[in-house]
Amino acid sequence: MHCTNAMHTGFGSVSSSPVALHQRDAHWPWLCFILASCIAPTRCTLALALFHPRQLHCTNAMHTGLGSVSSSPVALHHIQSHSIYLMILLSISTLWKKFDLAKMERNIEDFFKFLKREAIKYNLQKCVKIHGVRSKVHEAIKEILNLSKNSNDDVTKFLSGWIDFADVNKYNDSILSGIFDLRTIPRAIQAHLELRGVWDLFNEEIVIPELPEEIEAHIERVVLNDDDRIPKKYYDNTNYNKLKKEEYRALNNLIRKIMNLWDNPTYKRVNVIMESTWNHDAIAPMIEYILCNVKICRNWENKIVKSSSVTRGKNKKGDFQGYKQSIIKKSYDYELMFEETSYGPNHPNNTDHVCGDRVKLAKIGKVSFESIYKLFPDQYNKQLKDVNIFLIQSHDYHVTFSIMDYRFFPFGRVRSLENIYVPVEDGPNSLYYIKKMIKVLYYYRTLVEKTVKNVDNIDKQLGSFTPPTKIRVTVPVFDTP
Repeated sequence: MHCTNAMHTGFGSVSSSPVALHQRDAHWPWLCFILASCIAPTRCTLALALFHPRQLHCTNAMHTGLGSVSSSPVALHHIQSHSIYLMILLSISTLWKKFDLAKMERNIEDFFKFLKREAIKYNLQKCVKIHGVRSKVHEAIKEILNLSKNSNDDVTKFLSGWIDFADVNKYNDSILSGIFDLRTIPRAIQAHLELRGVWDLFNEEIVIPELPEEIEAHIERVVLNDDDRIPKKYYDNTNYNKLKKEEYRALNNLIRKIMNLWDNPTYKRVNVIMESTWNHDAIAPMIEYILCNVKICRNWENKIVKSSSVTRGKNKKGDFQGYKQSIIKKSYDYELMFEETSYGPNHPNNTDHVCGDRVKLAKIGKVSFESIYKLFPDQYNKQLKDVNIFLIQSHDYHVTFSIMDYRFFPFGRVRSLENIYVPVEDGPNSLYYIKKMIKVLYYYRTLVEKTVKNVDNIDKQLGSFTPPTKIRVTVPVFDTP
């Protein structure tokens, strides 16, 4: 098929004029009908839906599910028409065989959506413009696609392969940076992984255990009876009891801070609340409770994230950073926790800012982890998979607590524990919301403690080897122009 200002379809040359596009539209359904009939007569309707140009968003270019074929001579490829027909036929046949082997209880509509995206990806190449944003997207896609050849992990291979035929653009910053946030993951990826039987492994559920009865009873005493006395059994001067007393003091401070909001006139009006005010009144007590007795430095001064500055030359800042200084390499900080407040409560039109900060946090977490990864040779990969980066985002009266891990390195996976509501007034459900909030924070705290211990263990090994000069496999962070 020779492409210049027209695309030859086997039915004549179809230019980009409205008349020619109409003629092309008339030919495509017959071609699809013939292909579908060769495979299975009962599936003709599906084939028509999959390949009809209007379904594929044709304007001045023909979109095939593999990218846009521009009418510019620079971006067009020479493809023989007979080869296209054969490859489409073989690809559809292969996918139907996969479907026949799939579990029958799967929703067939999900498979149809998946098939629409995959049907002709096997032997055709993406065609994109060579200049501007599209070319940068293409470069990011190529970087990820190369991983399918360099990984022994099935999930990593499947994710890498998916990017080759995904409908991504410059606004998919996270995915193009190798970050998959399970809160916003495209349905097509889920269907892709479900069909291959690895979705449950990738979408590993985080189960938050119930609060210890002692803690729950203490919360009730403070909220209902204004009794914040620490249990007497912790007043013996043992190291364990000292830690428990500090934990209870941080818990009391958190509960008191939340209850103070109920009498604060600032929160009784519908005025916009400043970020700094909200951080001081609500976010800081939560973080102090999470990091109580945890040997980690706190930074509320909106300073530059060191790993981002060193690795990418980007002066990114976060509202809060929690980091642990290396004992062996004195100049290095393990940056393990980041928090962003996406405007204070009652701020109008904050949707874009919330989405932007979510992507920002994910990218900062990715760069932070990779800066840790650069310190260690490949044989330490398994140990590093036990390290999490903790991402906290406040928006309106809600706070989302997430963790980023690299179990499927070099892809970062972001999972959220819970999006909690902060009660700012004394109502019938206030005790319920406080309990739910502390339940999430209590478990989040155990995860932070576990990661800090893992970091302590791997940090002790830094002096026993020479750090590698670069990461063997990685995905560059993609920046929207």
